[in-house]
Amino acid sequence: ACGTPVITSNVSSLPEVAGTDGAALLIDPANTEALAGAMAGLMQHPERCIDMARQGKIRAAQFNWQTTARETASVYQKVLTP
Repeated sequence: ACGTPVITSNVSSLPEVAGTDGAALLIDPANTEALAGAMAGLMQHPERCIDMARQGKIRAAQFNWQTTARETASVYQKVLTP
């Protein structure tokens, strides 16, 4: 949301949050060489950082409290309705 390129884990819920639109680089969190390579790659390609920052802001805008509240209420409604 603040325009910083993101390198994150390719496991757990993080790929779902990161999306598939290039907003983040996904790596194996146990692979330190992959992390170092991702960081070095971004340092060598500032244009990629700019693109990722733009994509990240777009991705972050898809997450907001109004949507979270509406979707949570919908789940409760489905569970509580006989």
